[in-house]
Amino acid sequence: CFFADVRNYSSTRAMYLDSANVPESVYDNLIGTVHEHMDLMYRYVDLRKKALKVDELHMYDIYAPIVDVPDKKYSFDEAKKMVKEGLAPMGKEYLEKLQEGFDNRWIDIYENEGKRSGAYSWGIYGVHPYVLLNYQPRYNSISTLAHEMGHALHSYFSNKSQTYINSDYSIFCAEVASTTNEILLLEHTLKTASPEQKIYLLNQFLEAVRTTVYRQVQFAEFEKFIHNEINEGRTLQAAMLETY
Repeated sequence: CFFADVRNYSSTRAMYLDSANVPESVYDNLIGTVHEHMDLMYRYVDLRKKALKVDELHMYDIYAPIVDVPDKKYSFDEAKKMVKEGLAPMGKEYLEKLQEGFDNRWIDIYENEGKRSGAYSWGIYGVHPYVLLNYQPRYNSISTLAHEMGHALHSYFSNKSQTYINSDYSIFCAEVASTTNEILLLEHTLKTASPEQKIYLLNQFLEAVRTTVYRQVQFAEFEKFIHNEINEGRTLQAAMLETY
């Protein structure tokens, strides 16, 4: 708040959005749009409640499978093949670089002692990106591979096309390439899926909408609230935050 004030920004949010040239109205419009469509979230939760045949849906029920699907295992070679086929709409040059990443050790694939959990893509200008995975032989890990290679290739093409000072993309658009890849993979996989697999995959997609859209905007709305409290000269206290 101090830095925003001395630099003559109207708020801390305005200061943070300025570097990405994003108007505050875009932030507010996003929150407002999600509020207008909360009925779709409630509909999804109600469908899940009915599918699980429970009287009351708890948070842990969100992660329970709603259909019994045989636990099919996919090798990493199969995962690479599925991802490449799914990303065919991205074109020849994209697929060539994807294959180059597969063939030239861009990816740290498996779990290992002392290795951090999760998955991410990282790199430095002038060097191809690196991807960390903790691959498991299931569809979720294949989707994660598509996601992280989306980040990696976004970085690769940005570095190839831009000068060093202009090559880094903003957080505002960082997830576009990765989530696009996930959806392309999903659409490809649905074409040959059994009815039970289709239910499973579509539920995975609905969960992605819940976590990538609704949950992230919930975080953004909370940040807007606490920053506004500071801008208005009020103190952040646990008792107040718990009642928000």
